Amino acid sequence: MEEELYLEIERYLGNDMSADERISFEGRLKNDHTLAEKLNLYRSASAQLMAKFRGEEQEQRFRKTLAGMEVSIATDGKKKAIQFYGWAAAASIALLCVALFYTSSLKPHYADYATYEPLTLVERGDDDDNAIKLQAQQYFNAKEYGKAIANLNELLRIDSANIELKLYKGIALLEIGQVEEANSLFEAVRSSNAVYKDKGTWMLALSALKQKDYERCESLLKEIPTDSPEYAAAQKLLNKL
Repeated sequence: MEEELYLEIERYLGNDMSADERISFEGRLKNDHTLAEKLNLYRSASAQLMAKFRGEEQEQRFRKTLAGMEVSIATDGKKKAIQFYGWAAAASIALLCVALFYTSSLKPHYADYATYEPLTLVERGDDDDNAIKLQAQQYFNAKEYGKAIANLNELLRIDSANIELKLYKGIALLEIGQVEEANSLFEAVRSSNAVYKDKGTWMLALSALKQKDYERCESLLKEIPTDSPEYAAAQKLLNKL
């Protein structure tokens, strides 16, 4: 039971949970102080171990050293200890730490590339949907993506073929972890003949990067043509993969 709990914590810290699983787990964290304490201890232990072995080239040595190791963590002025017993627990934690270290050290991060042009929808004139457009762009540009999506949905009901609205709704969905729905919109954008076509491919690549699907990310980036406004950014990201 304890091992299953730590495996669940690993999945949470490693961003391997679905959006629904993450929401459920975080709800438990608010109400279960024991779970929250175990998470904090595990996170601190992992950070200590990763720092200790930073620059270590041999993963095998890393695992062997973990077996039977006790890590003391200072929390609220008190020292607590986690004793890693057995190969399964040690290997599990080792894999987490190695993954965190190598991913953070060698692979690019979604957040480094997730910079978007401000949404600008309001035009001159007094058409009825200007208030909705204004709200949509204000919420999106303030990174209040859930609220922005509600307004973008209203605008898409008025203009269901609008590629720009689909693109920005997809970005907002991706930011709040609704990956499948976001990808569906990005596919629609890149299937269009509009100016946003390559932007749709770029966003699919960023979505793959966020999910740590580096192979798909690379494949999508290679589809962006040399005359595209997204080409320079795509090549920069390719060089990091």
